[in-house]
Amino acid sequence: MLGESQMSGEKISDVVVHRTSPRIDPSKKPVKERFDLSSDLRIDRLPKGLADKIFEACEPPGFRFNPVRQFGQLYSFIRDTPPNTNDLQWDTDQRLQRCLALSRIVHPTSISFEFAARIFASEDGEISKIVPGPVSGSGAQAFVVDPKFNYLTDADASDLKELIQAFERKPLQDPIARAMWYHEYAARSCEIDVRWTFIATGIEVLIHKNRHKSTKQFVERVKRLSVEVGANLVTEDEAEKMYELRSALSHGQGLSGLTPLKMQLYQKMENILRLTIRKSIVDQAFDDFLSDPDNIRRRWPV
Repeated sequence: MLGESQMSGEKISDVVVHRTSPRIDPSKKPVKERFDLSSDLRIDRLPKGLADKIFEACEPPGFRFNPVRQFGQLYSFIRDTPPNTNDLQWDTDQRLQRCLALSRIVHPTSISFEFAARIFASEDGEISKIVPGPVSGSGAQAFVVDPKFNYLTDADASDLKELIQAFERKPLQDPIARAMWYHEYAARSCEIDVRWTFIATGIEVLIHKNRHKSTKQFVERVKRLSVEVGANLVTEDEAEKMYELRSALSHGQGLSGLTPLKMQLYQKMENILRLTIRKSIVDQAFDDFLSDPDNIRRRWPV
């Protein structure tokens, strides 16, 4: 179950547990069986006793206070034989964190580092130590806009495997790499005002290639980008409203209420960024196009 470490007779794994979701779509069931993503990364279900131990290790202890936990393990991401530079360091090379970020490019979920840990075990599988990962601070929680489908399916796992393989063949460079992390920062933010700014900035990283006409660049190029990556068509009015709200938020104003229309605009914008990043990872020609500002200025002039 756990990976062999360089230390004789000891096994080490870094894990992230995705907690159970209150809503499961019968037509889209979550991953249930072991799925190998690469030679050292997999999605799997830890034994219930071990998952409970991780929950206990990562939750702050109380005094004479032991409420019944209202959730369990849906599935876990497991990194076998991680670098063991320090027993207290979790995922030191960020391989598992990149895997989670890529999983959100396939499908947004609220998996986070709240229940992340490094597990030590003897050769016979006896757990000797569980060291909590980054259970607080950035990444300790993540959020989704639509909670009805907050997990990966078997098909998503297959897509994630392909994405990881493509990413490992050619890791992302600027500006796509920055755009991907803006997407991830948005996922780690609960407030829609903050998420809106992150997502809009992630798109601007890719399409803002002229010194002037910022609004026009966003409006014209978002429309074209949405078609290029197979997202829902964005009209000129919608793109203009997206940027108006982004500018208002960047200058300290609020959304003045999250109406259904504004939520729809946000979801369209997030989907465009997610599909753009995904296509950049698997399509070398598209990645080359977005990486060269002259290409964008020539094909999508403003």
